[in-house]
Amino acid sequence: MNNKECTKNRKKIFTILAIIIFLIFLCSLFPYSGDDWAWGSSIGLERLKTFFKDYNGRYVGNLIVLVLTRSVLLRVIVMVATIFGIIYLSYKLTDDKKFSLLLLSTLLILSVPKLILRQAIVWTSGFTNYALPTVLILLALYLIYKTSKEYKNKKNINIITAVGLLVLGFCSSLFVEHITIYLVVISLLLVLYYFIKYKKVPIKYIAFFIGSLLGAILMFSNGAYGNIANNEDGYRSIPTNGIISLIEKVQENFKTIYQELILNNLILNIVLASLLLITIYNFLKNNKPSKLKKGLINLSIVSIIGYIIYSVIKKVNPTWNILLKYTPYFELFISIIFFLAIAIVTFVCITKKEVKQKLIFYLLSIAILTLPLFIVQPIGSRCFFPTYCIFILIILVLYKEGVEENEIFNKILGIGITVFAVYLSSIFLPIFKTNMERNSYILKQYESESKVIEVVNLPYGDYLWNANFEKNSIWEERFKLFLGIPKDTEFKKVTTKQWNKLMKN
Repeated sequence: MNNKECTKNRKKIFTILAIIIFLIFLCSLFPYSGDDWAWGSSIGLERLKTFFKDYNGRYVGNLIVLVLTRSVLLRVIVMVATIFGIIYLSYKLTDDKKFSLLLLSTLLILSVPKLILRQAIVWTSGFTNYALPTVLILLALYLIYKTSKEYKNKKNINIITAVGLLVLGFCSSLFVEHITIYLVVISLLLVLYYFIKYKKVPIKYIAFFIGSLLGAILMFSNGAYGNIANNEDGYRSIPTNGIISLIEKVQENFKTIYQELILNNLILNIVLASLLLITIYNFLKNNKPSKLKKGLINLSIVSIIGYIIYSVIKKVNPTWNILLKYTPYFELFISIIFFLAIAIVTFVCITKKEVKQKLIFYLLSIAILTLPLFIVQPIGSRCFFPTYCIFILIILVLYKEGVEENEIFNKILGIGITVFAVYLSSIFLPIFKTNMERNSYILKQYESESKVIEVVNLPYGDYLWNANFEKNSIWEERFKLFLGIPKDTEFKKVTTKQWNKLMKN
């Protein structure tokens, strides 16, 4: 290894360490909020006593959140390992040594939309059930990708990997329902694909399917889902009165789905659109497509550019309704067209068979993960973190195929990462400071037997999930339980200005 390569490797190691150190810093700033207060108090222990009977079948997620809400250190370790695991596995799944892919993956994770960030990463309960299974899915996909290459090369079957995929499939199926369904469907499709193509299926894939299926059986055997089916659950619901109720549920959910799945991902969409246009340019430069293909390509170009322009304008002016009350239907339509444009570019402009298969797999994964969300309620931004990460995989594949490794790009990506690191720090440092002050002050006032205790809302509340409770609400009650003070303790909300004066005294 020459000096130039040694210098490059040292830069890579330094960059990776810098990313990990920043993630440790950032994750240590996140406060517990909302359901975290329930899981970290006696409520969580009561749920454990019945082993979540009639609560839900998210057994692995429930057990982990019980631990993470009782240890900040463990929470930070698990969060950092998960977030960096998503970044690194996304990079490795491209099967490439372009370091800019890791930088791009980091940038896209740090620029995740605020609504997803607060529910799937910052909020410990959401993180446990949505981010954790996402990294497990990526790990499973990485093992599957490696083993598929081994099978094609007729290498010996690795029983350890088979056991690992069995365990991964089982555990990953016990976090959240639409991921459970995805794992069963995608693992079954893999088994069928290999059986049809090769007339035999590697034991590793069978193990992954069996693990996912067993996990799904265990999850949905929980009595909660029977209550949901019988409309006896006060929180969750599915259509049970035939096709009309199904259509009504789809109509209720479609706006949330197209917005959270595609429209709100502005930075990701801009990067994705740029790479799609580069892919089209590279294809047209080297090929002479038929009239049909050229027509599809032109339609895709118009759709991609038009969607990004509309998204930017909508971001600048969120109150703009281009078609008045019909605007949601228009946005749904153009979101579908944008997704179809990705599919058209995949089928028409990607000429390498392996790359095309990988992109088709990712697009299919997004569709399978999204479909169950049309018929359940409630659905939140957190449900779309797995699909956001799969969009990142699509971007990395397109970048790998369409963009040459360039030091200028690396510097641009490095600057982007730094900007978002500074931005996120400027948001969560004040949150951390106020949260520590608030908790400490409440406990001191309680110990001094104060009859009324002043509390303040945490700053940047739109970056947190249920962190700022209303008086006499269930969240106030759970917050008191979490801190270990009686529920009849009276809180008095004060303004930030009043709070700052209190902290000075």
